Amino acid sequence: MTITTLEQLYARALPPNENGCIEWQGSFVNEGKYPIVAFDGEVHKVHRLAYMLAHNVTLSMRQDVRRTCKNNTCIKAEHLVMSMDANTNAKLTEHDVLEARRRYAAGESAYALAKYFGVGGTTMRKLLARITWHYLKPDPEPELERRPKSE
Repeated sequence: MTITTLEQLYARALPPNENGCIEWQGSFVNEGKYPIVAFDGEVHKVHRLAYMLAHNVTLSMRQDVRRTCKNNTCIKAEHLVMSMDANTNAKLTEHDVLEARRRYAAGESAYALAKYFGVGGTTMRKLLARITWHYLKPDPEPELERRPKSE
């Protein structure tokens, strides 16, 4: 059977578990670490294919898709996020990146942030300089309520 829709992909997985993860039950490579599937004549990592089908996009090799749930078998589209960081061992979420940038702007050192988030110094410096995660925009600052002038 050729998979062309997200529903067909989900049909080869378990129903959502208590965390909402949809866990792949098809083929794996690398000692059962990475779920794979054939699609369009090529072998794909299942979570990348789920992201492509859910968002109707084609991903380049530089674009990494990671799971926010940290479950290596999860293919649920809502648990997948894209990053331009080619480091597939990345431990950071979008929330982590925004927090690191906020803390850096407040004066915390890149070294301290790298240590806190468990990443290397180069990884931290690149995300702070927006070389990686460049597409991530910070949440707008909440507007301060203006008090009426006293007369």
